[in-house]
Amino acid sequence: MRTVSVLFVMVAAAGCSGGELYMETDFIELKGFILKVADKVDKSPGRIQAGQLEYEGEGDLNATYRVFVAEMVKHGWSSSQDNMSGDKATGVLSKDTRKCAWSLTNTNGKIRAVFTISQPK
Repeated sequence: MRTVSVLFVMVAAAGCSGGELYMETDFIELKGFILKVADKVDKSPGRIQAGQLEYEGEGDLNATYRVFVAEMVKHGWSSSQDNMSGDKATGVLSKDTRKCAWSLTNTNGKIRAVFTISQPK
């Protein structure tokens, strides 16, 4: 029975884990979310330099927000600002000279996620 309990905990934790890297860059995609828009994406080996990414998925806004920020921090990003109120969470992450402004909006359990990566000019 202990093996089954441990396995259940591992599977439950995996459901809340972060996603994979976007096209081998240092940006984490939300696990279980579908990429809907990739606009003006500029990449270099191992890095996303600029662009806008939009995703759609389902889930708990609070959990999605916490997992996304934690996973990005694991990959070297710093959370410099974040806010959560009602059905919306927003924030800014930074790494080297890059910034990632993000927003998650919940409408009836469907989450729209928008990420804008930029560098100072």
